Amino acid sequence: MDTKHYKFSTFPVLDSSGILVGLLSSDVVKPRHATKTVQVTMKKREDIKTVPEEEMRENPIQRAEQFFTDNVGINKLLIVDENDKLRGLVTASDVERIMRDSHAPLRPTSDEKHRLAVGASLYLFRNKGGQLDKKRILSHVEALVER
Repeated sequence: MDTKHYKFSTFPVLDSSGILVGLLSSDVVKPRHATKTVQVTMKKREDIKTVPEEEMRENPIQRAEQFFTDNVGINKLLIVDENDKLRGLVTASDVERIMRDSHAPLRPTSDEKHRLAVGASLYLFRNKGGQLDKKRILSHVEALVER
């Protein structure tokens, strides 16, 4: 975590084929537990609540909100397929941000899956006299829109 500068401290634990075997939660990712193995400190699979991938398809934000409402104190939703392979992880803070942003008068642009859209900056072309070259600027904007 220190090397990669992660801003999170909860990690799903998977076997070599991607099957969920546990969860290393933030309450055990502490210096006092540094000498213990992941297998000893992780929450075991049978103690982890998950949601099947197919339940997330219709309205993932609403399903995640329902999960967090029904499971007080759980802040990570692990999504698994029919073989128990991890397919996704949603945090309660992600859902809260999306729901808050969806009601805000000014909000980030996102697609139907709530992924942020990429922004672009404009170069303000100027002509030899120092005036803005509106034709080149509009051409630049049109090219960005096409991309």
